[in-house]
Amino acid sequence: MSASVLAIMQGSASTTSSIDNVKTVADIVQALLTSAAIVIGGVWAYFKFAKGRTFRPRIEVDLSGQWREVGQSKLLHTRIRVKNIGLSKITLIQRGSGLRVSLMAQNQPSAPAPTSWESKRVFVILSEHAWIEPGETVSDELLLDLAADSFQPALLEARLVWQKRNGNIVVVAKEIIPADAVMSETS
Repeated sequence: MSASVLAIMQGSASTTSSIDNVKTVADIVQALLTSAAIVIGGVWAYFKFAKGRTFRPRIEVDLSGQWREVGQSKLLHTRIRVKNIGLSKITLIQRGSGLRVSLMAQNQPSAPAPTSWESKRVFVILSEHAWIEPGETVSDELLLDLAADSFQPALLEARLVWQKRNGNIVVVAKEIIPADAVMSETS
């Protein structure tokens, strides 16, 4: 072979070797980027589902009430609404759950001080609802005769106990009903 043919063959061999090197580097970079994307996706999923606790019981509790005059009686109409905003079914435990109703005590401490309340009774709530599905809203209404002589501020305190695999979750909600939240029987 001539020297010029030999030089051309050597030049094409070094060109092929350079292309193979570039391809090998590109394959390594692609493998590293794919691995990094998988790790980042795994970390995101961990924080989204495990740390974000979207699959743990999460509820939204709404309490409301108003006084009603029925004949000569002053009755407190209460409503509790519970919405499951999590992604798992939650199971209500009746033992420990309830609605405590208190009226403002006659004797109050000297100002400045928090208002003193006289607890009247704890009532059973949501007894017809053993569990709440994700996205479901349940409610319960009670018409309570607290033997009140007049309309007065009332404190509603709901305590809900939810079953969890390794222990229970307790949720407490409070609402003050003003004395002027009144509805007559003709309304």
